[in-house]
Amino acid sequence: MTRSVASPLLDRLVDRLHDKEALDLEFKSARGGIGKSIWDTVSAFANTNGGWLVLGVSDDRELVGVGDGEERSKQFLDLLRNRSKISFPVCGANDIEIRHMDGNTLVVIRVPAAARSDRPVYIGGNPYDGTFVRRGESDYRCTKPEVDRMMREASDVAADSTVLPYLGLSDLDEASLSSYRRRYQTQNPTSPLLGHGDVNFLRSVGGWRHDREQGTEGLTVAGLLLLGTSEAIREWRGRHLIDYQLRGEDGTEERWLHRIVWEGNLLGAWDMLLARLTEDIDVPFQLSGATRQESTPVHAAMREALANLLVHADYSEPVASLVLQSPSECLFRNPGSSRVHPSDLYRENRSDPRNQTLVRMFRLIGLAEEAGTGIPAILRAWRELGYRFPEFQSLTERYEFTLTLRYIHMISEADRNWLEALGGGWSESEQLALVMARHEETIDNERLRGLAGLHPADATKVLVGLRDAGGLTMEGRRRGARYRLSDKALALIYDPGLGDSEPRLGDSESRLGDSGARLGDSEPSLGDSEPSLGNLPSRLRGFTPQFTEIIYPLLGRARVPTPERDAVVLRLCAVTPLSTREIATLLERSLETARTTVRTLVAGGKLRQIHMEPSHPHQRYRTVSPPDQS
Repeated sequence: MTRSVASPLLDRLVDRLHDKEALDLEFKSARGGIGKSIWDTVSAFANTNGGWLVLGVSDDRELVGVGDGEERSKQFLDLLRNRSKISFPVCGANDIEIRHMDGNTLVVIRVPAAARSDRPVYIGGNPYDGTFVRRGESDYRCTKPEVDRMMREASDVAADSTVLPYLGLSDLDEASLSSYRRRYQTQNPTSPLLGHGDVNFLRSVGGWRHDREQGTEGLTVAGLLLLGTSEAIREWRGRHLIDYQLRGEDGTEERWLHRIVWEGNLLGAWDMLLARLTEDIDVPFQLSGATRQESTPVHAAMREALANLLVHADYSEPVASLVLQSPSECLFRNPGSSRVHPSDLYRENRSDPRNQTLVRMFRLIGLAEEAGTGIPAILRAWRELGYRFPEFQSLTERYEFTLTLRYIHMISEADRNWLEALGGGWSESEQLALVMARHEETIDNERLRGLAGLHPADATKVLVGLRDAGGLTMEGRRRGARYRLSDKALALIYDPGLGDSEPRLGDSESRLGDSGARLGDSEPSLGDSEPSLGNLPSRLRGFTPQFTEIIYPLLGRARVPTPERDAVVLRLCAVTPLSTREIATLLERSLETARTTVRTLVAGGKLRQIHMEPSHPHQRYRTVSPPDQS
């Protein structure tokens, strides 16, 4: 048997696979046959975002080969058609190819993501024991609630069309029903439905249904959610809550400035929350004909974001929807991950609504766009304003969807100066990638293709090209590969000659050394026994003298008393907000040590978060008050 360490040929194969599709990648040896772990991975890929299986390579990327590639491929396909092995044949013969490399035979298998209606894809005949999902670079067995969600989501029958026969007209809020009918009349002044009684009107718009199969009739879930009394909604849902919080700027000590805990129907939630979200938006004087325009792109984006929150939540989950608003951003979070792939959220007419009836009932009174146009409408509004693109997170593990709208301009004057210093002549996609890496720490294939509307292969070419040009560095090689700014690009950020010393309005995510704040007149005592500033570690080169002087007393010391370390962290975070990873890098300590330090200082009121959401992916910490410099 020929064995060889992974060669450049394997690296090029991996790059080509990612050029085709930015999917996850898993190596299996499969020398002795198709093992059980292969099927765990097939299930995980199918139930997540798909992936590539490369048979004939060990976990540590040593080439071992599979022996007879034709035999191994046939064995895989035969087992794939065995329902006792796997519930659904996600792959076909066209998804398998045989490659020869350094005297070894490899089998490359593309495992596509299964359609929602075909999930869960499970092994061993038992969905509650054999369903897996992909998280990071590992396969995880699903819990029963996770499997139940997949089964519920697989149904083509809208969950909100379910009839609740024990509820009737008396369970509707009369004022809400009257308001809905008035709005319908405004939008549809000639509709024959205007003369119908309440039951027939509701039947026509989806709020009432006769289920012939079950022989039941009554309010639908959609009708109850949109127009029901709070008592009736709680009778069906148990815990029903929409939480709105108005926060101060950048971690004010107050938990919130204003809060609405809404337990009523969605029409009331719409009226209450939209008024709060748009209350402080300036409306410039602008005429359309002889009529003043009372709406702006921000109004349009807020309307669509709120509608998205209310109509796409999974109301089978006992989890509250959340709206967090501050002067610099607005976050919308609802239970239920997106049923559309994140990269498709940016495209028109890519819609798979969880609550089809609710979407229709909202649309009939003009409170929502046509299906598949809401998120693109938000993007258009933010582009028109020149703001940084909205951030979407669809988390399968936490089963939630988050949309964050930030009032920060995409490319500032400082960004333009920096891009010019970095070489100039960048394409629009390259500028986007570099600026996003600057302000959000990292950029990946999925994020870039969503921002720039690129094909996965084109996004890969942009990122790899920036890596080869020295603008970015790459971390990882699989679907989770991310790109950060290179040392050269970082050093140029800290160059005071670029005029980036003044903080930008609302830019709460300035990177290390990106602030001109002074630490005070006192200097740390360097001492004669310490190394000279000219012999700094590579991790500190390119930083301003201000940073290096703060870190200097800790250089080369394996143990530092906690009070001294905390004081240094507070001085660093007084210059500019830092992430735990940045703190760990600067202090040359473990990430866990940095996290423990930050948790302690936050609990003691000495540090505060700059983002309202504690688990925000770009969370940083700022010193609450200037630390003692004496």
